[in-house]
Amino acid sequence: MSICLCCHKKTKNGDPYHRSCIKRLFYLADGKLCYIIKRFDRDNMGGKIHVEDMAQLMGLPSDSKYEASLEKVGSTILRFSKRPYLDLIDFSPGMKSTSNLPPVLQ
Repeated sequence: MSICLCCHKKTKNGDPYHRSCIKRLFYLADGKLCYIIKRFDRDNMGGKIHVEDMAQLMGLPSDSKYEASLEKVGSTILRFSKRPYLDLIDFSPGMKSTSNLPPVLQ
């Protein structure tokens, strides 16, 4: 077992990356950014693994998928997570302010 170089999760078979962390950000010909990530919703046999995205958890229609604020996403994590404060920390490692975190996490 190894530790992912990207997300620090345990990996199988000595792989340097967790299977959900194979990703890349690059520019398209029109100058827009494109983000690609390896599928994480399939098992080794190609079967579907049920996942819900944050928009589904927040009850947003698919055409509003990218319109939520960070505060709403954080509130949704706190509401639905089995380990809300740890997941909230994982969600926000690059955020400059921790003023919205509970005092125990600041």
